[in-house]
Amino acid sequence: MARKHRRIEPEDRAARQQAIDSQRRRLDRAREQANREAQVEAALRNARTRHELRRYTLERSTRADSRATRRFCADLYDIVKLPCGREPDGMLLASLARHRRDWFRPISTWRPEGDTQIEQQSSLLRHLLTRYPVPAFMEQAWYMDDLTEGREYRTWFLRMTRGENIRACSPPIPLTHRAAHLFLHAPGDCTIVGAMRRAQYLGMGGSDRGAVELLNTALGYPQPNERFWETALQFLANHESELRAGQIALLAAFLHWRVTGQHRIANPLAPAPVFSMKGRTLGSLLREAEVFRAALPSLTGPVKWWDRLGIKEWLPEEGADERTWSIVELLNSAELRHEGETMRHCVAHYDRVCAAREVSIWSVRCQDREAAYAEPIMTIEIRTERRVIVQARGKRNQSAMDEQAGPLLRAAARLMIQWTEREKLTINWGLLGWNRTWLLSNEDMEERCGLV
Repeated sequence: MARKHRRIEPEDRAARQQAIDSQRRRLDRAREQANREAQVEAALRNARTRHELRRYTLERSTRADSRATRRFCADLYDIVKLPCGREPDGMLLASLARHRRDWFRPISTWRPEGDTQIEQQSSLLRHLLTRYPVPAFMEQAWYMDDLTEGREYRTWFLRMTRGENIRACSPPIPLTHRAAHLFLHAPGDCTIVGAMRRAQYLGMGGSDRGAVELLNTALGYPQPNERFWETALQFLANHESELRAGQIALLAAFLHWRVTGQHRIANPLAPAPVFSMKGRTLGSLLREAEVFRAALPSLTGPVKWWDRLGIKEWLPEEGADERTWSIVELLNSAELRHEGETMRHCVAHYDRVCAAREVSIWSVRCQDREAAYAEPIMTIEIRTERRVIVQARGKRNQSAMDEQAGPLLRAAARLMIQWTEREKLTINWGLLGWNRTWLLSNEDMEERCGLV
């Protein structure tokens, strides 16, 4: 039987369509409300993240400053808005707050320049602190911690922007008038001390190629015997045309090894041997350097350097049994390789994180009266962000709590505890697996290992 279709009146059709449209509008409103709530929640979450980041940055950058400086830095954090949308660097704001009395212009007249965060922060720095032009690489002083080097470099910046010559600042590397002029034209990616070394070498007649090779060695940092290096660099500049690529770096590493005794790796306390460039020829130096490279290949490869963490090294007096203990910071990849080869562990692979200043590696060393150099006893890993010790291992990753651990390793652990208390460091006892009470309860440990 055929089904009869009910005829829908136009009025009913319009009412149904109106009900459907009303339901669609309610759904659209509910969807828009949900989107608005999600956007508000995301904005609150981002604001909370920015607030936590701001608080953490301020605490990390100004933890050792006065209350007035911390408050001024917090105000700067609220005032300085970069058009690029990035948050301003906390170290820069902390440095500007510390030197607020050195500002030449008010911050209210600052107009950001450039498109990137670095360019806009540079325009802020130069607006506030520059009267006369200063090289771009000098700006890195304002991004450094408030340690000895950072304060010294910022003082140089302020003196130069007042029209003083860099030679008047008593730099660690002596510069002639020509070298001081070349210092002002160093590339922007140079370090401050690297720019000085480059200017010193160019002022002696060297080329940019030789300067680049020198900066990849220990000479990228100040040396305690700069008078010797003046004669050595003049020798290299005079014979640069006779040298192939890479030989300047080889000779610099060889000379550094001869002057310091063992490239600073073996013993920072040993006196440097007497060595002079007088009467030496290029051929004899190259022959000795090739023998040096064959004997110590780990010291002649590419060396990556990094800055000090700012923690004082331990250089105590001689112990009761004429042993001398020290705790030194490893500052380049060659030192890491030597430490890893001596201690039979993987610290040589830490060069990347050390260069990024995420980690700092230290070595606890002991030297007997008859020994020529100090021997590494324990290697320490410090996380730089929180200044906490997360690893401390002896040879072949042996722990001081092992039953087979000798008295020297346990004495090194006791010395490390004393050092951390003096330098206000934190020890992660859980990661180390140490029992502090047990380590410090051995009364005869100091007498047997020369710590008294």
